[in-house]
Amino acid sequence: ALYEYASTQGNTAAQNDYINFRAIDNVDPLIFIDIALGRSDRIPAEHLLEIQKNLAISEDISPEPNFERRLRKWKLNYFYVLKMAALKRSGLSPLESALEFQRWQFEDSFCNAVASIYCLAAVSHQPPKGKMLKGINSNNSITLKQGLENAAWDIYLIQRFKDFMILPHCPSWSLWTFDIAVREITRMLFVRDGEDQEKQLNRFYSQCWGRDSSILFESYSRHSIEANLGSDARERAIEKAFDRIDQDILALENNLGF
Repeated sequence: ALYEYASTQGNTAAQNDYINFRAIDNVDPLIFIDIALGRSDRIPAEHLLEIQKNLAISEDISPEPNFERRLRKWKLNYFYVLKMAALKRSGLSPLESALEFQRWQFEDSFCNAVASIYCLAAVSHQPPKGKMLKGINSNNSITLKQGLENAAWDIYLIQRFKDFMILPHCPSWSLWTFDIAVREITRMLFVRDGEDQEKQLNRFYSQCWGRDSSILFESYSRHSIEANLGSDARERAIEKAFDRIDQDILALENNLGF
């Protein structure tokens, strides 16, 4: 959240938010209980001042000196949404865009499961919610860019949740959000123990693409086999795709008029 906030408000604002969080995180728990039970509606100002005077809090150094830096995974997600936006705005139908998108990730690029599912759902016949790629049809390049950046952050949130979920010997994690698309994409992505991954993917296509689901599932299966995943040739192709990602992002941004 702090990285996303800094991307529009700057590092100083994010650092201030981090300091505020550290202060709130050290508030007397009884004060929160009073608020929860309706006995109070605020944290006493004098208590916050007392915490801020505590050197262990006020001099705490942020774990991130620059929240504005571009995160590697976010950049990969941004690359994906740029590609889908370029396809969608090129005049292709939703199905044509999705088929070309699947071909592209296996033949010309690399796989990014969360971003792929999100983008395919966003342009589908029955997306989890409207405007998953906000401003996709806008003639204003700033509006379009902001919408695509926002989608990349939504994808990143799901990815981080996934990373925490699979950590060994870690606490249980839950995802709380009012964003319908984030909730639904997360449900589509996670396969419970004992369930079949292909069936889960097929359910995703059926839910979002209806009558065209079998076409997309067949396309995905064929491209994944032809890509020879895990082979030396595939690994070399992926390495080259990562090496040129900055140039490819710039080319897509130019294509979209950024």
